[in-house]
Amino acid sequence: MFIIHLARVYGFCRGVQKACEKADELLAEHPGENVYSIGKLVHNDMVVSEYAGRGLCVIDSPDSAPAGIALIRAHGIPAEEKKAYLDKGFTLADGTCRLVLHNHELCAASTLDVLYFGIHGHAETKSTVSNVKTHCIIIEDESDLELVDPS
Repeated sequence: MFIIHLARVYGFCRGVQKACEKADELLAEHPGENVYSIGKLVHNDMVVSEYAGRGLCVIDSPDSAPAGIALIRAHGIPAEEKKAYLDKGFTLADGTCRLVLHNHELCAASTLDVLYFGIHGHAETKSTVSNVKTHCIIIEDESDLELVDPS
């Protein structure tokens, strides 16, 4: 037998909620224009489909669609990726979560090596560690701890 406990409150974190609100604004303010999300806006295919039906197209690179307005989702993107979109003529709308931006700032300011606990290849991990100016090790599971020099 299983006991299932449902949370009293569940849904999107505030950062994702703000990115969705930004998408709503962009779609309302720019009907019929090319409005994109850089990567899936949320990790929820039903929500992504709903936004697609309203005109928000998911793109993964500036070469994958004609220039338009591109929303940076809550995970953020690396600075070099921002530059690539701007160079291709896109207008960027920044929906990066304030907590993710804070982590970007911490990584950029660090003069020490950085251990980042996250998922290799995940958008938030890539955007955050791109700000590290020293050495960075991504810790996803226990085996990654073998990469850390205890000294």
